[in-house]
Amino acid sequence: MRKLSHIIGVTLAVSMAVGTAAAEPVVLKWAGPAPADDSQVLAIELMGEYLERTAPGEFEIEVYPAGTLVKQSGVLPSLQTGAIQLAYVNAFDVGSQLPEYGPLTAAYSVRDPLHMCSVLNGEIGAEFGQALEEKVGLVPLGATLFGMRHVGLREAADVDTPEDLSGVKQREPASEAWQMQGRSLGANPTPMALGELFLGLQTGAVDAHSLPIPSSYRLKLHEVTDQIVLTNHYVNHLILVVGKPTWDQLDDRQKTLLREAADVARIYNDRKKVRDETELRAVFEEAGVTFTEPDIEAFRAYAAKVYAESDFAKNWQEGLAERIAATPSDNPACFHLMP
Repeated sequence: MRKLSHIIGVTLAVSMAVGTAAAEPVVLKWAGPAPADDSQVLAIELMGEYLERTAPGEFEIEVYPAGTLVKQSGVLPSLQTGAIQLAYVNAFDVGSQLPEYGPLTAAYSVRDPLHMCSVLNGEIGAEFGQALEEKVGLVPLGATLFGMRHVGLREAADVDTPEDLSGVKQREPASEAWQMQGRSLGANPTPMALGELFLGLQTGAVDAHSLPIPSSYRLKLHEVTDQIVLTNHYVNHLILVVGKPTWDQLDDRQKTLLREAADVARIYNDRKKVRDETELRAVFEEAGVTFTEPDIEAFRAYAAKVYAESDFAKNWQEGLAERIAATPSDNPACFHLMP
């Protein structure tokens, strides 16, 4: 009897220890360069609230915006080392590791936010996601909108075709893919840190920039920009990812919960970004910024020619650009962006 009691006692102690361990929340640190009031950060906070309501005490999302934990350049390595568990990345961030998916970084690769969502949350996005997991160690939880990129000019000019941007020093990030995108618009891409852009425009170190309207507003670029040329040349995406070591530690139920929460965040951010694009245009106009519409087909044709003749496109997956273009804008996951 004493032996049986001892066995029961040991079993109970083990069960209690397992129960205590299970009660510990899964801590997910999210970090990124976006300011605390940006919709992508608010979306992550909403994700945490959703998880707390649906699975109380199981998850804890810690949010570190504005580069307070890691700078933008440190996001990818921090995910890969496990210093953070959640972050947004895009095709540019992993371009050197997945050059075959270069079409996802090309100007005019997708038509609008709905098409971007349909592509990156559909079959092509799933293939890209598998490559992210296998080659980069990141598990995607869905793609969301960062914004529509247009050309912003320090001084107003008559811009109708890419030839009108010849010689224009246009700020672009330093990576090959971003520099290539600048060239595909006819401009002279100039690498410059985002934090230096306001002064660069103010002093004339650069003549132009290529950013979504909400991003330009947050940087106060409407104070040093005379004109926005609505090139609509790139629908900037963000892919919410979790580090694979963290993902592999979750059970199937937890993975499902995390994906559900990521969808809530994605839809919130998409809607807010689209609304900001419209509302902030009025703010720019009140500041004296003019908006002009160029010959989009001329820009599209010029970009296609530049990419086709470049070494950059030699490593692209065969037929991927055509598959992206042929993807219909009817993905049910993107219902919130449908007209």
